[in-house]
Amino acid sequence: MLGDSARLQLSFTDGDGNFGLEQADTTGDFALCGNRYNLFIEYYEKVNGVWEWQPLDPCDDPAPDPDVPFYFKVPWAKPTGQNPTQQGMIGVAINFWYLPSDQDTVKYLVHIMDRDFQSSNTLELGPFVKP
Repeated sequence: MLGDSARLQLSFTDGDGNFGLEQADTTGDFALCGNRYNLFIEYYEKVNGVWEWQPLDPCDDPAPDPDVPFYFKVPWAKPTGQNPTQQGMIGVAINFWYLPSDQDTVKYLVHIMDRDFQSSNTLELGPFVKP
């Protein structure tokens, strides 16, 4: 973490090769706004010694809130050949890694979701103290 920004890097393996979204994935099963993302970072703040989830909705009308930098659309790198397994690194820039509040300590729960809406294991990152 550097000042207000951060970079997240994750390695992943997907056995059936269907992790990733295409730009056109906005209809059918992907019509629901929440299904248009495949990397999710849930934001928590420590309030009076207890971790509290801070619900952020990238689907707020009329458009996703620019203050919600924790949902991402990772492109689909379709596997070639007979082995469908995907392995790779995902890197995302987070312009604001914390939200304005009176709380000084945050953590994140991170997971990805494939095209069949199967969720990965969840990683816990933190705690981090705001500058």
